[in-house]
Amino acid sequence: MICISKNPYSALETYSQVMGILNSGRVNSIINGWCSWFYTFDNVTEEEVVRNAEFISRNLKKYGLDYVQIDEGYQRYHGDWEGNEKFPHG
Repeated sequence: MICISKNPYSALETYSQVMGILNSGRVNSIINGWCSWFYTFDNVTEEEVVRNAEFISRNLKKYGLDYVQIDEGYQRYHGDWEGNEKFPHG
């Protein structure tokens, strides 16, 4: 896409809007969730994730909190999707 504008920020906004439409992106929605990184960094454990997911399910889902993201520290190696010893159930 070529987008010509006197204002580069306006061009970026237009580009973003067009790409969202072309790729069926969710627009004007807020993604609500809990991310392990901001709380535990790479010291996350299966127990911590389960405890937070259960709390979210009981108390926060009704307010729109939809996602639990395990960011780092669960895998054996970078790029590997298998859980390490801190995630005995995978």
